[in-house]
Amino acid sequence: MSQVRLSDLDAAAKDVQMAQKASMVAEVLATPGQTDTPEEAAKAALYSKQAIESCVAALQRLENMGAQIVGITGMPAPTIPLHLLDTPATRALMDALEAATLAAEAVDRERGNVHPDGTPSGFAETIGGMALGLRTEVFGPVDLRQE
Repeated sequence: MSQVRLSDLDAAAKDVQMAQKASMVAEVLATPGQTDTPEEAAKAALYSKQAIESCVAALQRLENMGAQIVGITGMPAPTIPLHLLDTPATRALMDALEAATLAAEAVDRERGNVHPDGTPSGFAETIGGMALGLRTEVFGPVDLRQE
């Protein structure tokens, strides 16, 4: 059974919060008369880029947890036929990704790639998100707060 971890929800919320802060700073820096130097203009571009990256990360996390996110064009993401969601190949990939997540967590910790709460923040997030996406496809989403 797929499980939505509160830490995943917290991470998505932090991504959104970071995007909000970065976009507010970028907006101020981009206001005419606010940037007097090329360095300040470069900061505005950097904060805008960080806001976009944080939004993409948050949307990916939420989608991996089972959120139905409509694309920018208003068209839903392509659907996979139900009979292809739970196949031996899908389960093998899911198992491999879950094992890889454990290895990635060890690498992230060795390299110091951790969030302030101590959770790994590099390879483990990416691979773990992929594993969670497959687990959600196979078992469906579950909210641990309802168990």
